[in-house]
Amino acid sequence: MENTRHHYHSFFWPTILIGVGVIWLLVNFGIIAPVSIGMIWQFWPLLLIMLGLDILFSRHYAWVGSLVGILAVGGLVAYLIMQPHTGLQTTGQILNETFTAPLGETTAVTYNLETASEPVHLYALNNDSSQLIDANLTHQGTIGFSATGTTNKMVTLTESSNPTDWFAWTLANGNLNWEVGLTTKIPADVKINGGSGSIDADLESVNVQSLSADLGSGSSTFKLPQLKTSQMVDLNSGSGSVTMSIPAETDVTLRLQSASGSISISIPAGAAVHIEVMDSGSGSLSVPSGLLKISGDDKTGTWESNGYAQAAHHILIKILDRGSGSISIQ
Repeated sequence: MENTRHHYHSFFWPTILIGVGVIWLLVNFGIIAPVSIGMIWQFWPLLLIMLGLDILFSRHYAWVGSLVGILAVGGLVAYLIMQPHTGLQTTGQILNETFTAPLGETTAVTYNLETASEPVHLYALNNDSSQLIDANLTHQGTIGFSATGTTNKMVTLTESSNPTDWFAWTLANGNLNWEVGLTTKIPADVKINGGSGSIDADLESVNVQSLSADLGSGSSTFKLPQLKTSQMVDLNSGSGSVTMSIPAETDVTLRLQSASGSISISIPAGAAVHIEVMDSGSGSLSVPSGLLKISGDDKTGTWESNGYAQAAHHILIKILDRGSGSISIQ
């Protein structure tokens, strides 16, 4: 007697996978606003309903699984297209926000920037700008912004994430970012607490009196301005690589603490440089070949360029703490 077996064939899950790919493609083409896994995961009860319908009917009608999957994906796409126009915020939603503060009567400013996972670009505002800060952010967390004081102002820009957003990973491809413009008209102290996102700080035209950067795992690039006044720079690196460019004909004191990430400091040719290395660490150290070694060994010591004391401008680099990352000063 021949046994007849009925195989259960369903196209529900292949249709769902194709639908996820379609949503991802629509996000990258800008047809749908950037979404996160957290936003989509909120519809898990609908997934259970659709899966139940598939199990109930697809044993007898294989095409039902495809139809159920297509209806689920189609409804989700329609919602994602309409959602930005409803004014509703959902878990893990990607937001586009602008934060500004007028220059007004401000004569000096301190910027406190606490970044997160988004790439950050710091740049100088145009000379005719009347803003103290102009920040355009595409992000997922909650932004804290304040500008306090009258002539001496404190501007704070931070981002915090919701620990309940377990599925906050975004389907967007390179859409998340911070674009932060700083005024060029008044002296500024810049304090950065970095996260996992990269930081591109083009400060060549910003009147930076001091820069303090406590960095995380993201890579960072800093371009310092050429000023008549001296600059104080405190750099505490993390696991991300750091590149810093120091301009010619300027006075800079750089205090450096490194971790596992590599650090590259670019100094102008012929600049008057004094380097003090106070900790050996396990990472390699490279200093300009033309410097005179005053004291110490290959790991710690003092190096100085010829005629440093008599030079019009000085670059003083103090390496206070060294980790496992390489340090190159060239």
